Amino acid sequence: MTFTEKGFQSAVNFGGAALALSVVLNIYFVMRNREVYRDQVQGELRFQQLMVQEQALEGVAREFAARAGSDPKLAEILQRYQIIGSASQQPVQVKP
Repeated sequence: MTFTEKGFQSAVNFGGAALALSVVLNIYFVMRNREVYRDQVQGELRFQQLMVQEQALEGVAREFAARAGSDPKLAEILQRYQIIGSASQQPVQVKP
């Protein structure tokens, strides 16, 4: 198979266009994956912050619950919010 002058010129013309298209597509995919990775990292950091906050709140709630036996006013408040919390955690059934 011989490579003619016409074939060489068409390879030069289309090769440059193909190379430019390849570079543009590669840049696009790199930037897209970078954005996805950045969003994933931000979501993971937010999740970790929420977990730390939840653990802190659980610790405070346990401490208040431990002191509820000696403080009747605190026990009353915890009892009131425990009833409200358990009512809000029950599933709501929607009737058609």
